[in-house]
Amino acid sequence: MLNELALLCLLFLVIAHSFLIRGCFKINQSIPNSTDTISHHFETVSTLLNELCDIIADLTGGKQTPVAQNPSIGGSIPEILSTLLMSRMNMGSEHGNTQSQEWQVQQNDSPPTLETENQLD
Repeated sequence: MLNELALLCLLFLVIAHSFLIRGCFKINQSIPNSTDTISHHFETVSTLLNELCDIIADLTGGKQTPVAQNPSIGGSIPEILSTLLMSRMNMGSEHGNTQSQEWQVQQNDSPPTLETENQLD
């Protein structure tokens, strides 16, 4: 009975492995489609936010000021994230306490007990 159960489990593993391999070969086709969809959604959200800013500026009567773009930040999302993360990697020494404190070392002059001597053996 155990042999038949082991055989059945191995058969399921072989079938699942073949599905996994087939899925890995198809992933090259699904990634570009997903990337295009995400890019389209970002463009749509960007357009909506720009329109919302224009409406708010019109309602408040404020003048629209051009946004100065930082030349060190790239246009794509991975470039923006990597630039922001790399700029925070080299933080100066203004964070943290620079004073050194001296601590008193506590002396333990008590002789070991018989129980501790037995534990070391």
